[in-house]
Amino acid sequence: MIVRLGAIEFKLFPVRSTYALVAIYLIASALCSLSILPNLHNAHVPVISVVDVLRPLHRQQLDDSRPPQPSQALEEHSYTPDGLLVVNPHGPHPIFELMRKAEEDWNKKLSRASTTLDEAVTEYRRRYKRRPPLGFDKWWDYVVKHGIQLPDEYDEIFYDLEAYWGLDPEDLARAHDELENGYEVITVAKEPSSSMFEFVQSTVSGNLAEHFRRIRNILDLITEVEHELPPMRITFSPHDNPSMLSDWVIKNMTMEAAKSGTSAPFFFFTASVERS
Repeated sequence: MIVRLGAIEFKLFPVRSTYALVAIYLIASALCSLSILPNLHNAHVPVISVVDVLRPLHRQQLDDSRPPQPSQALEEHSYTPDGLLVVNPHGPHPIFELMRKAEEDWNKKLSRASTTLDEAVTEYRRRYKRRPPLGFDKWWDYVVKHGIQLPDEYDEIFYDLEAYWGLDPEDLARAHDELENGYEVITVAKEPSSSMFEFVQSTVSGNLAEHFRRIRNILDLITEVEHELPPMRITFSPHDNPSMLSDWVIKNMTMEAAKSGTSAPFFFFTASVERS
């Protein structure tokens, strides 16, 4: 672009947008209003030419005789045996492939979901090789009432609780009785005559109300189904850090016992508790 201020001519770079043209005009006007150019107060800024480089013509558009080039077909991505996508640089952006596959997997999972209590029991037995827990029929009523989309997915819950299947119930109850009198714990209970949990015992020092408020926040999560739960006692630690420690040997022993339908020796479990 060429800008002329009176007798002075400026040759500038091509203007890329209207905003740049306005900016040049304002700068030139400011120069005219200052004493830097005292003899140009009445000068104007004629624009001789403007080159818009934002939308240049493609070379093929200028040469109609050139035949159009065929577009190259995009190649497919591949997957590792464990399901991870391996990006092919000659394929489309991988996000489209991941979105498509995720949508397909989700629809397949929904189509396999149980629609009746009998189907849910059969699927539970198939996956976990054991009968569903007591009260499974009440859980299914909750599924139907609230339209739960994935009523068969208990993998993570089952894995977290599986080690306890490797302990004898009497040993587990005895360990809990000892834990209730442990250091800095709070015990709540749901008695046969009550429909909700109540505070029954504490070994916590300091502000008990503040500690119990944190536990009450946890119990509030089950308020809707609290009346359906059987009588039980639960012991909490009100602190953020864990109060019971174990190791791989003990965990593996209980897991193996659970898979074989036997019970791990109780002294291994009590040893784990005493390390806390």
